[in-house]
Formats: sequence, C-alpha cells, structure tokens
Amino acid sequence: MGVQFSPHPAQGKRVRSRSTGRVGVLVGQLSRRSGLPGCGPVTEVYVRPVGGGVEWVTTPDDIEVLSGD
Repeated sequence: MGVQFSPHPAQGKRVRSRSTGRVGVLVGQLSRRSGLPGCGPVTEVYVRPVGGGVEWVTTPDDIEVLSGD
C-alpha cells in the first residue's frame, strides 16, 4: 500500500468543515491506495483546531477555505 504526503492548496490556511462547522488550520494531506480491489486512492486532510487541540481528519471535499486568509 503506497502512502504519499502531497501539498494541498489550502495548507496553512483557516478552513471550515462543511459537515461539522468546526474551524481549524489545514496542516496536511495524505493520499494512499485503498486496500479494496477496484477502489481508487483515498485522500484525507488533517486539520488542527485554532488555538490548539486534537487534529481531526476529513476529506478534501468537506473543507472550505475561510475568506481573509
């Protein structure tokens, strides 16, 4: 299973999760091959809460960049 860290255009910017409304800073993106036959790659983004705390993982489609950043 190949794993690749790739830059995301919003890396270092404040983002909001569309599904939860949580706000944080996008700190990384990870792409890996799915272990399931016939499935494409899986991409996850890692977001750290503003002010610190535990990072959370979501999909790139779930985030929106906040204006002014």
